[in-house]
Amino acid sequence: MTFLRSPWLPALLVFAVGVALAGAGPVNGDAAVYLDQAADGALAERWTHSGFIMILMMFHAIGLPEGAADVLSAACCAFAVGRLGATLGRHGSPGLAGWLLAGLVVGWAPFGEVDPVWLALVAVGCGPHAIASAVALGAAVAVSPTALAAIPWIVMKERDLRWVGPAVAVAGLTVLSAGDWWVGTRGVVTGGWAPSPWTHVTWVLVPLAMGVRGLRPLDALALVGLLAPGDVPGHWVLALPCVAAASTAVDRRWWAAIAALCSLGAQHAVSTRDRAVRENAAIERIAAEIRPGDAVVGPWSWGVRVGIAATGDPYGVPFSAQREPCQGRRVHVPLVTWEPCER
Repeated sequence: MTFLRSPWLPALLVFAVGVALAGAGPVNGDAAVYLDQAADGALAERWTHSGFIMILMMFHAIGLPEGAADVLSAACCAFAVGRLGATLGRHGSPGLAGWLLAGLVVGWAPFGEVDPVWLALVAVGCGPHAIASAVALGAAVAVSPTALAAIPWIVMKERDLRWVGPAVAVAGLTVLSAGDWWVGTRGVVTGGWAPSPWTHVTWVLVPLAMGVRGLRPLDALALVGLLAPGDVPGHWVLALPCVAAASTAVDRRWWAAIAALCSLGAQHAVSTRDRAVRENAAIERIAAEIRPGDAVVGPWSWGVRVGIAATGDPYGVPFSAQREPCQGRRVHVPLVTWEPCER
């Protein structure tokens, strides 16, 4: 079928979904804080995503709205689908590879987060030109250390000097941050390590790929993706060799995998957008009611967003996970209930 021959059709559909669902606002505290950092020019607050903050700072400098980050994510997800589909599927069906990748990334396309950017750079890093790939992989590491999980598989598969880019990036970030890239706020070794629930979805591809005998012992290096923190899509790394193997066998069993992945991805995008809209509306209401001395009780993600909305500072409103002394009232989030500090 002709529509399976090119990975750029699923890429176009991913971009369309991303743009259509964009504009929900920050989906979590991280996204809100990154936008706040960019507005303040505070590049060094979180070194692990300094490359992403630089992009947002550029957007802010030229007057683009915050929603431009959502469009960037949609574009990066679409580019990753098209470029990786063409690269991973070059020995089989690039179209099939593209459709599988589309199902894996569409859930992240509408939201201005860091992960689509590093994936797009990794897509360049998988290309045939060693120098361009080295630069792209180094930039991917500067955007997010999660990109490091993809480096062993890519480097051992291509067996050239593209590893120099990530090595230079790690060394440079370590020196510039005086070690904070490793152990500072959201540092590489302090960010928490647990697989995302989506990792289990990716394993659906493994038995199918093994059925076409396309996986090699070398592909086990993609298991490094399991080390990614649970709040980032490390399963994208695990998917790379599976998609490459799957592209060599176009038959009916892959339609079920494509349908399942695209359905789950679309559902993830819609449900995430609905949640973000509800939460951001509640945060705006809370911010309008905050008075001096009030405090927030709830998750960090809510606390910093309330702080930004109320004061322009993520930590402008006191918050904690437990009841602590305060002078005014407490608002419990995400339940959004108020109570006096003293009964």
